[in-house]
Amino acid sequence: MHKTQTRAFIVLALSLLALSGCAGQQTVSPYRAVNQPFGLERLSNAAAPYGLQLWSANDPLLIGQELQLYLRPMAESYLSLYSISSSEKVYSLLENQPARSGQTLQFPGEQSPVGFRLSPPKGVETYILISTLEPLAGPQPAPGTADSPLTVLPHTPEQLISALAGALLERNQHEWNSAIITLPLYESKN
Repeated sequence: MHKTQTRAFIVLALSLLALSGCAGQQTVSPYRAVNQPFGLERLSNAAAPYGLQLWSANDPLLIGQELQLYLRPMAESYLSLYSISSSEKVYSLLENQPARSGQTLQFPGEQSPVGFRLSPPKGVETYILISTLEPLAGPQPAPGTADSPLTVLPHTPEQLISALAGALLERNQHEWNSAIITLPLYESKN
């Protein structure tokens, strides 16, 4: 009887750990996913040997508000950040930024020459953070936008996901991870 109770306790404890996200190297986001549009599930990597966190200081996101994202890899890696706006425009926000294990980075950073103000229409904003152990050859910018602080990509959201998935599938699964948040964008009440 005692052995059965011990097994039941272990199963219960492991189940609670799995539900809380503590039983593995899972991507952490304090937000419930709004949905998984554009085939975002193609960017998940259950075999990743290290965690990756992406979260927003803004809760909720409001049109006209300055965006503030936080990024934290749990391995020394290169971070690339992409955005799919509520109007389905695609941007490269950060490319191959070196980061130490456990280091928290802000986007936009304190030294950034420009802010990132959220713009209409209301809808869903999607942020994709990719962490790689070697630099990622990501999607190429639209002509004439490579030198701008906000790099526009000439892709549909689906094309961005396909390009990233293709680049990541060429790598060993133990060499990359991703974190994705999809957040609602509301009109400001001002």
